[in-house]
Amino acid sequence: MFKSYADCTQGKGSAALKELIKNLPLNAKNPPSHNSQAPIFVPNYYFGLTDTCEFGVSSRHNSTGTAPWMLWIVVENMLGIRATPDGLKVAPCMPDEWDHARLHRQFKGSNYEIELRSGQPGATLEITVNGEAISGTVLPTGASHYKVAVLF
Repeated sequence: MFKSYADCTQGKGSAALKELIKNLPLNAKNPPSHNSQAPIFVPNYYFGLTDTCEFGVSSRHNSTGTAPWMLWIVVENMLGIRATPDGLKVAPCMPDEWDHARLHRQFKGSNYEIELRSGQPGATLEITVNGEAISGTVLPTGASHYKVAVLF
């Protein structure tokens, strides 16, 4: 998960997604029949020494912080809906493989329905809230409900 986070900080959404997929217990390249991980848990790590019989085998730990890290990376870094003291900041780093995403987020007593869509390569970030364009990248707070559209 740390590698996925690092990829997002460098604007490499596709690389971050690739790392996330590698860590899933149902990864086709390292299936549970080999990795020994129960598919309902995201393991802390897989053994990586290629010349050992343990290569690719899961840590078999089921009480790690990996799943929350994965959620945090997807929501706040890949989708780019990041909680800040000023409000929700929008800074998507979505993989090229994703052309749109939707999420519902609650923050500081407000509900946000957010739709993200990729535009043309090199397009500037455009954010509308309840149909009105906003300047900047921080979403407003105070109302009970916001409908947000993000084009990037």
